[in-house]
Amino acid sequence: MYSHFFLPIAFSQCQVNIDFESGTSYGLVCYTGNVAEVNGTSLMSLQSQPGPVAGWPTMLSSFSGNGMDEYGGFPKNSHNGSGHSIKLSNDRAGGFAKGVF
Repeated sequence: MYSHFFLPIAFSQCQVNIDFESGTSYGLVCYTGNVAEVNGTSLMSLQSQPGPVAGWPTMLSSFSGNGMDEYGGFPKNSHNGSGHSIKLSNDRAGGFAKGVF
């Protein structure tokens, strides 16, 4: 009696600059869109942009420090030893949505 076992293994590459350590938006795909309430459910619609949108994402650097979040009171910079974080949006209301990948 013969048994054959197949173990499918897949490898993939991490996205370039996924940890923002270049201090730039290099390699990030930016998305903009909006959020709307439809029948009591929040729906988000995002469209990819050909490159970084002027003014965002805002790169934050732990070396200079960016203080505390104005609304949540937590540090704006990551405390995990990373040199950089990003701020996706701004202080405006209006149902805007943003994302990066």
